Amino acid sequence: MPARPATDPALTPRTDAERAAVRDAIKKVREDSEARAIKATNSARVVVKLPSDARLYVDNVLCNLPSGTRAFNTPALEPGRKYYYTLRTEANRDGRTVSQSQRVIVTAGQRVNVSFTEQSLATAQSEE
Repeated sequence: MPARPATDPALTPRTDAERAAVRDAIKKVREDSEARAIKATNSARVVVKLPSDARLYVDNVLCNLPSGTRAFNTPALEPGRKYYYTLRTEANRDGRTVSQSQRVIVTAGQRVNVSFTEQSLATAQSEE
């Protein structure tokens, strides 16, 4: 088994506040890196939060991605123009299939956050 690198105790977060600060700093670095990549390619990034058991459709195409946060980059977009995607979720609740949709407008270089909550699914129309 390979040796593990030594960890400098001075660089290890000791408190919950320090651990949270490190997590926030890493998240910021990732988001900044993601933003630069999106702008360089003229694409947009769509990040969707939804219940992990829900199915996500983008323009009626199933996006078979697991987890409660799903993300995708669009193809290259023409700067200055607006584009849209129709996002739809489906989930089984109390023996019924419930569905909810949102139209999301994107532009080149943009990150869009979309949320489908458990509560919104509970009040969504059932498909019978």
